[in-house]
Amino acid sequence: MFLEKMDSQNILQQNWLQEIKEDPKIKEFLGEVDAKIYRENSYFLKDEKQNAYLGFITHSDPVDTKVGKTISIYYAVHPAYRHQGYGSVLLNLFTKEILSFYPIDKFVLNIKKENQASQKLAMKCGFQCILEDDEDMLFIKEVTKKKTL
Repeated sequence: MFLEKMDSQNILQQNWLQEIKEDPKIKEFLGEVDAKIYRENSYFLKDEKQNAYLGFITHSDPVDTKVGKTISIYYAVHPAYRHQGYGSVLLNLFTKEILSFYPIDKFVLNIKKENQASQKLAMKCGFQCILEDDEDMLFIKEVTKKKTL
């Protein structure tokens, strides 16, 4: 499995996005993410053996905050591939990949309170819940900086 950068000319990727938009939960999620982000910052988790796209992930532009430079992550796993470990593969590959492009201090996930599967995935991938309200939970993952001598 590997991450494949989104290519607006790739018909298979575009068809995949159209297909998952049929899922009401994903449709709501995709509606909240800016279309520009899809074009510039998006990746697909691709399984070479199945020749299939399993998931989609994107991120906000880096933001300087009081706690350092952060990036918000947005992801979706195709309904046919959920609860099989692909979400953690997608999130872990992506957080490693993005560090080669940006000097990030923290990754951020905003997860709906009723989405227990995403909450478990976040914790499995090293995120911690730092804030919650009636609808959402905010998870962060601090980037471990390698010490140089």
